[in-house]
Amino acid sequence: MSETIVKLSQNEALMVEQLRQKGFSDEQIVNGALARTLPVDDSMFEFDYNELSNFVEQESGTLQSALRDGYQIKYNTIRGIRCWILIVFEQDPVLVFDAGKEAVYATLNPLQQQQLQLVLSHGWQLSVLNEETGEVVIKPIG
Repeated sequence: MSETIVKLSQNEALMVEQLRQKGFSDEQIVNGALARTLPVDDSMFEFDYNELSNFVEQESGTLQSALRDGYQIKYNTIRGIRCWILIVFEQDPVLVFDAGKEAVYATLNPLQQQQLQLVLSHGWQLSVLNEETGEVVIKPIG
């Protein structure tokens, strides 16, 4: 990772990860976005990749850096964290919406925990509940 971590919106990050899951290389993502040839998203998310194309047209270097060096999400939501885990790790975490106890519960191996920790926006904390099973909780700080 570079010293200055590139920040992507939650939606930009989800679109990138969805394309990666579909087998697109980082170069194909950038080139497809620039040429506006990314496919129609037929997933449950129904991403509009024109938004990614608009972003790349304005900030192609930002996306290229994010793909090459990693990124942090500018602002996470509880549902956005769930979607990121679902797309990247192909597992559906448990969400808790109780007032003051909002959280995402998942089972992640140490590498997945590290990967998620790097992309989480400020204000969110990942804590390991059980090292043996990999159970973690992601919740707002404070």
